[in-house]
Amino acid sequence: MKRLIITLITAIAILTTSCEDKHNHLGDLNGNWQLTSWSNTDDGTVVADKTSGIYYAISISLLKIRSTNNSKYYIATFRHTGDSLVLIQAYASPFDSIVDYKDMDKYGVPSSGAFRIVELNNKHLTLHGGKNILSFRKN
Repeated sequence: MKRLIITLITAIAILTTSCEDKHNHLGDLNGNWQLTSWSNTDDGTVVADKTSGIYYAISISLLKIRSTNNSKYYIATFRHTGDSLVLIQAYASPFDSIVDYKDMDKYGVPSSGAFRIVELNNKHLTLHGGKNILSFRKN
């Protein structure tokens, strides 16, 4: 019995120390973000708020953009460096073809697919892209 317990403890120790945390490189960016405010930088008008049901789910190198008001959603690969978040390639469900970023404008994605990260911590994310400022809270 003692040998079995030592073997189990050793196996757990090996598994927990050898597994790399793939989310760790994203830090606070990793998670499910609910849009709380989307405003236009030209005139300050509010385009959407938390009632829009828009969510950005970020994990490893994938971004899922969806709305609770629509069954269609987007999956995009991205690159995150410093204060930038740049989409590389996006697909619309049912994932039969690559889509242009302009097709995702109703979710706040600029036509360039590039955002500047204005604020990022474990509770808030603010993105500036084109004429849009998007504020999120971690869900």
